[in-house]
Amino acid sequence: MARRFGSVHLPKSICNIRPQLVVSIGQSLHYVCKSFLRKECSALQFPIAALEKGNQSTNFMTAEQFRQLALKFPGAIESAHMNHPDFRLGGKIFATIGPDETWSMVKLSPEQQQSFMKKHPSVFSPCSGTWGERGATKIHLAAARKTVAQAALDTAWENASTQAKKRVRRHQA
Repeated sequence: MARRFGSVHLPKSICNIRPQLVVSIGQSLHYVCKSFLRKECSALQFPIAALEKGNQSTNFMTAEQFRQLALKFPGAIESAHMNHPDFRLGGKIFATIGPDETWSMVKLSPEQQQSFMKKHPSVFSPCSGTWGERGATKIHLAAARKTVAQAALDTAWENASTQAKKRVRRHQA
């Protein structure tokens, strides 16, 4: 099901980004979120030509798909934190879904965060404040492909797994 916006049908999977705008960037029209225009998020934009043609490359990640990926890891459980879902291993959060379900967060090291942001600047950005400085990384779901989100989740889960193993060794000593 698509939602009509101006003369463009937007796939339901990206209609969660609010508010929606169609703007001219260069010589083509793009679908963008207002925070992109205010430079509060990285290049979260989608060429309208691709949307109008029903191009399969506009198959973006949803919160439910992210949830399913996060729960596939051994020992991963879903819980809640500050009124939104989180995913834990050994009681420690390795990923969350934002309250409006348009973004998620993975806990990376600062070096890992920089690597993901360099490879996919429209998908990843640091969370605000000290959390972001320490590696908490926001994933803009509407811009993420499953393989990219999976790679970030793999890294976050591996970090949590390593920390859990260290805690077990400390308690055994």
